[in-house]
Amino acid sequence: MMKKIVLAAVFTVLCSFMLPVAYAEGANAIEISTPEGWQTIANDPQGYYVLTADIDMKGVDWKPISFSGALDGGGHTIYNLTITQLGDEHAMAVATPQNIPTKYDTVFAGLFSVVRGATIKDLNLLNIDVHISTDQNCFVAGLAGFAEDTR
Repeated sequence: MMKKIVLAAVFTVLCSFMLPVAYAEGANAIEISTPEGWQTIANDPQGYYVLTADIDMKGVDWKPISFSGALDGGGHTIYNLTITQLGDEHAMAVATPQNIPTKYDTVFAGLFSVVRGATIKDLNLLNIDVHISTDQNCFVAGLAGFAEDTR
């Protein structure tokens, strides 16, 4: 009987440590359901966000941003996004033509220009149109031009 009480107490203590963390993350989440709400991410790219509806980005002039926060898409879709601008970030990329490493300055574009140390889950993208005109070396993709250390 004593073992059961001790195990129950240990279980309760462990759960009490885990629940506040899960609750705090959810409590601090910024809910997004509109294109105007999506702009919130540009203002705080290290925040915690949850999509609560599909978002139609038609007509929105979106400039790709560097993102290092957490985004839970909740199974929702961002659609009709047109990207015509580069993000502000630059990085040195390495190519190996003819097995000779060559470094070159690179710029990025996508929903996010760069995703670094971020968590993005349950997000769908539909009808993403990227039109970049530049004489710079450029990595382009629907979600992120460059991703590093993501979860």
